[in-house]
Amino acid sequence: MATDFNLPEEFSFMKDGPIPAVDPADLKSAWAMSEELKKDLAKVIPNQHVGISFDCCKRVCSPGADVGAVWYRVSMIGLLQMMSKEAGEPALSGLTDGKPSDAVFKALATLPMTGMNPGVAHDGLPFDPEELVRLIKEAESAT
Repeated sequence: MATDFNLPEEFSFMKDGPIPAVDPADLKSAWAMSEELKKDLAKVIPNQHVGISFDCCKRVCSPGADVGAVWYRVSMIGLLQMMSKEAGEPALSGLTDGKPSDAVFKALATLPMTGMNPGVAHDGLPFDPEELVRLIKEAESAT
């Protein structure tokens, strides 16, 4: 059963509808910060999943960035990393040893995505995986 929450704009990913595109540099910075946090925490608490807060994400984003959209898109990188780990091979090109290439950041920054309303069952990813692969290939060929 879906519930309509009165959410701040930064939580737009918790509503059905499109997720705004973000600057690939913000996405890359937020991902790098989360990876550093994982490394630091793994020394104290090994084998645990780590999430980053909006406040942490905001610190590494450019002024005026849609922090909620950046956070949501970074979480999709984490999802792809988990899928790669479970499969024993990269979930897509540009994701080597769990590390995204610049082409992945560029593609995920603009890939059409939808939000995921809490309380609603979701089947599959909130984006078209084939479109992601196409955008990555396009970004790779542009470099």
